[in-house]
Amino acid sequence: MNNNTANPIRIDVSGCKYPDLLHDILRDSFGFPKYYGKNWDAFWDCISEMFFVNDNRVIELTGFYSLPEELREYCEPMLEIFQDIHTEHPGVTFQILS
Repeated sequence: MNNNTANPIRIDVSGCKYPDLLHDILRDSFGFPKYYGKNWDAFWDCISEMFFVNDNRVIELTGFYSLPEELREYCEPMLEIFQDIHTEHPGVTFQILS
């Protein structure tokens, strides 16, 4: 069993103001390839291949509540994707820390 709860994936979006920069942060945080498409379909394609049935991993998001309102709204699909990942892989959890 793969246990990565001690090594959370930390995503800090503090100071982010644009979707393009948000996707750069996501790409770098998850180690997506440089050709990552910077849209929610590409995000799903990359992240859905990252986790396996027995993975235990925590994804921590900081700076979310400091994002401009329109960017938080833009992130709704990301939050849904994290929920879908958790549904498929219950050991993978997502937390908004700030």
